[in-house]
Amino acid sequence: MPESDKKKNPPPSPEAQAGGEAGRRRRGAILVRRMAAYAARHRLWKSGDRLLVAVSGGADSVALLNLLCRLGETTPLNLTVVHLDHCLRGEAAREDRRWVEALAARLRLPCISARREVGPVRKSGGYSPEEAARVVRYRYFREVSRRTGIGTLALGHQADDQAETVLIRLLRGGRPAALAGMAPARREGDLLLVRPLLPFRREEVLGFLEEIGEDFRQDASNRDHRFLRNRVRRRLLPLLEAEYSPRCRELLVGLAEREREREDYLRARLLKRCRELVRETAEGPALDCPRFGESPALEQGEALRFLLSRAGIDAPHRRHFLALKRLAAGQSGRRLDLPGPVSARREGELLVLGPRREAEESIPERTLEIPGEVIIERISARIRARLLPAPPEDGVGGKYPGERREYLDRDRVIPPLTVRSRRPGDRYRPLGMVGRKKLKKILAEAGVPLSRRDLIPVIEDREKIIWLAGSLPNHRCRVREDTREVLELTWEDLE
Repeated sequence: MPESDKKKNPPPSPEAQAGGEAGRRRRGAILVRRMAAYAARHRLWKSGDRLLVAVSGGADSVALLNLLCRLGETTPLNLTVVHLDHCLRGEAAREDRRWVEALAARLRLPCISARREVGPVRKSGGYSPEEAARVVRYRYFREVSRRTGIGTLALGHQADDQAETVLIRLLRGGRPAALAGMAPARREGDLLLVRPLLPFRREEVLGFLEEIGEDFRQDASNRDHRFLRNRVRRRLLPLLEAEYSPRCRELLVGLAEREREREDYLRARLLKRCRELVRETAEGPALDCPRFGESPALEQGEALRFLLSRAGIDAPHRRHFLALKRLAAGQSGRRLDLPGPVSARREGELLVLGPRREAEESIPERTLEIPGEVIIERISARIRARLLPAPPEDGVGGKYPGERREYLDRDRVIPPLTVRSRRPGDRYRPLGMVGRKKLKKILAEAGVPLSRRDLIPVIEDREKIIWLAGSLPNHRCRVREDTREVLELTWEDLE
């Protein structure tokens, strides 16, 4: 059909255009009022607050930013846009970043953006791509928060996201509290995460953007059915709505709200118990293992969750909880690597979470002359060897204020002496014992923290270990009745 024969709609009259524009403004104002009421009910912010706004470029985050700008006309808010390129989608991700920066400039808002690699985190923590991206994202948000001094981050999750989250957690066999879904406000370290769009449906968000004529970016990965959330969103939820309950999403969101009320009630009462079971040490947060073992299962789960959060673990798996329980019930000296640069170590009666060490700290290897001494600056100590014509009256060594001292038969020691850290497989026969014993076991039984065990001096002669400083000397070198000359070894603290 020729172009001239096509039926053309007459342009809307100026009155209709004005009415449509007024209607759009009214609808936008209603959403702003609803968001403001929700924020006030859950104390998400107050007038004059500074907010970071996470903007990916997708519909939800773009709508959130525009609604916050409109709210700022009546409730003063200081907004800063924050965006992260996860380096997963190549040029498309770089386009998203440029688009968000342009949006912030158009709205006259400051924008902070960056690129972060997800691969190393996924490899070190055993995460799925989605989980690794989330871990990297929230680490970056906390970094920006520290850098700017802004302690609140607004996220664009809405009601449909909440329904999907509850259903996914149900499918994964999550604990009852997991069915509470995403909280309106939640602390992650020093950063407060707020979700002001949780009462809105996705169709409301899209309708708002259409009414104000605002564009947004489409993420092709949202259509990839390899990801569980996409399968739930595009297949499972529509099936449940079509064949089982058209109110499925509404019911899931309602379930989350009821579970959130129950969870808040229980959490307030469990927090006190968590603070009794978890305390701060110089190495990091630590769990009291004996008291933990006597606690009910519910308290144990909350205590481990509290412990992990204090160590900065963003997304623990159920397997981490099970492994930590085994570690808490096991022997001192065992360790477990956790996601990120964190390890768990059983040290005496404590389960300590601290920085993972690729190589444990150690002391340098030094030669000890007889007589003579070596200074170990790393532990601020002196190891000294001197000769005596006979042992002291009591004939035994031990621990004295500021030092540990032992006596050996000089004729049974074969120079040169070496002072060093322990090595894998090190063992010797302590005085008075039958058979040799591993240094690892001696140190564990003595309650020496795992992080300090490579800083305990080991003294050996040409043949074998003659003394683990602070423990008993080698039975081979013991002082006998026919000993002609005594070798005194001393470990002295310099501080």
